[in-house]
This record gives sequence, C-alpha cells and structure tokens, in this order.
Amino acid sequence: MAPPCATPTAPAGCATHAGRTHIASIGHRSPPLPFKETTTHTGDAGVQTWGCAALGSLCTNNADNMSVVAELFGIEAVVMGMRAHAGAVGVQAAGCEALRYLCVGDAENKVKVAGLGGIEAVLAVMAVVQE
Repeated sequence: MAPPCATPTAPAGCATHAGRTHIASIGHRSPPLPFKETTTHTGDAGVQTWGCAALGSLCTNNADNMSVVAELFGIEAVVMGMRAHAGAVGVQAAGCEALRYLCVGDAENKVKVAGLGGIEAVLAVMAVVQE
C-alpha cells in the first residue's frame, strides 16, 4: 500500500516534490488531514492506523516535517492512538513506524517520545508479539 501522501488522491496539506513528501505551508490554515483525523477520531482503529501511517510517511527522511509533526502534537496523537487501541495490530505497527521516523536523527523528538510514554508503548507491543 502506498503512503497516503504518495497517492494521486493525497490529503490536503501534503505535496510531493522529487520523491519527497512535504507538509504544505500551514500558516493560518487548519492542520493537514492526518492530524485532524488522528485527533478527532480516536475511537476508530482504522483512522488511527491511517493517521499513524500518514505521519510516519510524512517524516521519512524529512527533518522539516519531523519538526512540524512534533509541533502540531503528532507525537502525542501517535502515542494516544497506540494506548487507545492496544489490541489493534494495524495501529500498533503504524504507531511504531511513525515513532521510528519521528526519532531518526532528532534528539528533541526522542526526548519527547520518551516523556510521553512512547517507549512504554513500543515495549508493550514487543511484549505481545513475544507471547
């Protein structure tokens, strides 16, 4: 499955340039769709999976997007989604991937993930997988 922002029907707020996805300039507009959907549809595991996958995709090899996602509470959204849907394999896999991409090469995001319980969320997934 292609990342949401790499498809012809990319959500508002996403743009692809030279194979890299960038969050469009936000300015005074609403946050891009992945942020809105992930934070307003917390009870829907499918939306949480899609939102985590979209956030991970936006942050892959893109330091600017990593900063924007962190500033717009994307890390909180991912960790909350993982906690709310502990039994949903899709949410857990997409959440772990999103946290991975949010932390690659970004010390501030690593500290933020740790402070928000992201390490515990990942360890909980690993414990279930080992069973």
